[in-house]
Amino acid sequence: MLYIYGFSLLSDQALGQNADRDLCHLLDLLRGISASPTTIVVSVPIVAIVSAGIDLTELRQLPESELLEKILEHDQVICQVFQHCPIVPVRFGTAFPSEALLHSYLQQYKDALVRKLYFLQQKAEYALEFIAKPVPNPNLSKSEPPSDGKSYLLGKKQQYQAQKLWHDRLTNSQNQWMNYLQSYCGQYATPYPILCLPTSDQPHKFYLLLSLSQRLELDNLLQQNSDKWTEWQWQWGEPLPPYHFAELD
Repeated sequence: MLYIYGFSLLSDQALGQNADRDLCHLLDLLRGISASPTTIVVSVPIVAIVSAGIDLTELRQLPESELLEKILEHDQVICQVFQHCPIVPVRFGTAFPSEALLHSYLQQYKDALVRKLYFLQQKAEYALEFIAKPVPNPNLSKSEPPSDGKSYLLGKKQQYQAQKLWHDRLTNSQNQWMNYLQSYCGQYATPYPILCLPTSDQPHKFYLLLSLSQRLELDNLLQQNSDKWTEWQWQWGEPLPPYHFAELD
């Protein structure tokens, strides 16, 4: 059984003259799931990063806390390789029963993997999250209640109106930065940078595939146009392997 972490390229042009040697040296030192040694299976020009002898049935039966630890070990291998060369990450729990079947897969999808790996050079996945600023404090004071019911009702009405106005402003400015992001990503003739739209549980969090220069450029442009979305602030995540962009064409 060969457990798979991801795929990379055995190519001086893609990785640099010493990259193949450096990758092999890295994997000699790197430990995967359950401290298993990592190695490569080569089907020129594709390299599969693997560990041998991992029992998937045993993995799936682990308690949740231990399973999470194994997922983190899987991710650590991907992140370490990503520091040295482009990688197509593979989902946790993927394995091939034999090296022959893995070679067959690599031959079948060689062209798609090569295209994807060349495409991923010098790029990383960045999380970009927009965070709404809190609603301005209402005028109605909690420490000093109004002297009569009429003033109290007036204060509550003003509070409601202020909250509604703020909500409307949030929605309007959200539409503006959403359109701006899509316009920025759409200006390039190539299919990148790629914008992965938010999910319902994280409606203001995006994943973008960017080069470092594009990440800096986009942040500067957001800063320059920040007067259009003053009700929002944003934060960037660290550069990560392209988890959301690993699907083959």
